[in-house]
Amino acid sequence: MIPLAITLAVLGACCNAVSARLQHGGLTECADDRGLRLSALLRMVRQPLWLAGITVAAGGAALHATALGLAPLSVVQPIGILAFALTTVMSVRIENIRLDRVAIGAVAASTVGTIAFVLVAATAAKATTVAPDVELRATVLVVGVVGGLAAIAALNTGATRCLAFASASGVSFGYVSLLMRATLQQLTEGGVFPLPEVTGIAVGILVGGWLVQHAYASGPPEVVIGCLTVIDPLVAVGLGVVLLGEATDTPPVVAAAALLCAVVAAAGVVVLTLRRPTSPDPANTVVDGDRQLVAPGMTQHYDGSTK
Repeated sequence: MIPLAITLAVLGACCNAVSARLQHGGLTECADDRGLRLSALLRMVRQPLWLAGITVAAGGAALHATALGLAPLSVVQPIGILAFALTTVMSVRIENIRLDRVAIGAVAASTVGTIAFVLVAATAAKATTVAPDVELRATVLVVGVVGGLAAIAALNTGATRCLAFASASGVSFGYVSLLMRATLQQLTEGGVFPLPEVTGIAVGILVGGWLVQHAYASGPPEVVIGCLTVIDPLVAVGLGVVLLGEATDTPPVVAAAALLCAVVAAAGVVVLTLRRPTSPDPANTVVDGDRQLVAPGMTQHYDGSTK
């Protein structure tokens, strides 16, 4: 089953990468300089490119979930980071940009750091029960962090706005992972239907999905995917360590190694955001010394005339 799970996880990562490009392209057509407002949202839900991205994302999530049911978390979860590298490669080819060595190193650092973090955390942690009081503390903590990051994003523009929105979305999805675990525990124990947990999962997915759309509208898709694939497992494992006590028997050296991997992974996304070049603007291309390209088949002279 493990080879099949790896294959499904790789296909899921490919779907997530393609979805990021499609959603970003659709949002670029709808959003304006004021961000993703109601008018832009109404245009977005009728945008075929964005709808295709959502459909592909749903397929990727289904493939990843199936893979998790066939193989251990430590085998499947690191494969998701492939979406970060694939999205970066597609952006380089589609937008005709070139990454310098520092940006390429940042992508590699995030990829390796996340994989190492998941592997170290999965081998050192122990399973514990998610108690109701733990869920409440996690909810209060996540609401505070997500609200703070969303406020930072709303007050800024450019790279800071994109990173804050994407990080807030990653925190929300990491919280959903905790609630999913609590739901599965209650269902397997034969208890009452976990309505609060299911409600929290639905709210977390909706909030995270809304925030990630703002992130796509604010910055490059590979930065958004990088934040999601890094922040999501960091938050999920962090909640398990801090609130569930999953790392009580973890040796200090192992804990320090996991923390170092987390720092490297997060730093890679930040560095990529700062070092990523913008796409070349065809309107700035000089033609025949005194004209610039406006659109295919049309040029504009410096006096403003076109033909």
